[in-house]
Amino acid sequence: MILMAENTKIALRDNILSLAVNCPVWRANPEDCPLYAIRRLELPQRLQWFNGLSNDDLIYLNAYHCLCAQLRMQARLEASEALCA
Repeated sequence: MILMAENTKIALRDNILSLAVNCPVWRANPEDCPLYAIRRLELPQRLQWFNGLSNDDLIYLNAYHCLCAQLRMQARLEASEALCA
């Protein structure tokens, strides 16, 4: 288990809680996201899942989101550049 400063844990929890609502890149719920099934749960079940996350879970989900968002934004940029070429 990874130990972290309380303010870091709070920031990660805030980020994952917002990600449990929708994808900030697509403003939707892409099926290839590890949070897809979680977003489909009713709020009480979603909060129960969220409250059970470990520090390792928070770090993994945040890292996954950061990489996914970067790759999706890069793909959008490349598609836009191809249209303008």
